[in-house]
Amino acid sequence: MDGRQLEWHNEGHDQAEDKNCVPYLPLVSPIYFVTFVLMAQFVLVNVVVAILMQHLQKSNEEAKEDAEMDAEIIMEMIMTRHLSNISVGSCSESEGRATYVGPRPNSPR
Repeated sequence: MDGRQLEWHNEGHDQAEDKNCVPYLPLVSPIYFVTFVLMAQFVLVNVVVAILMQHLQKSNEEAKEDAEMDAEIIMEMIMTRHLSNISVGSCSESEGRATYVGPRPNSPR
């Protein structure tokens, strides 16, 4: 080793042997690190779950609205068919009155 490297090497040892360092720090540091990482992961997982739940709720609301719209369309179609079956023998709209569709009053039974 050249002189400068030896100087830096010795300076590093002096700092490592510093008496101002807290004696329990090497024991507490890993515990703090593991706790911090676990808490951060817990928070991030909760954020992801909250976002997924929000999207699920939104899609359920949209599906419910779609089902209601489909039911309304089906009811309109049924009512349109029913009304078209009732008005099958009606006169032209220019006259504005409906004709009788049942059996003829003077016909034999």
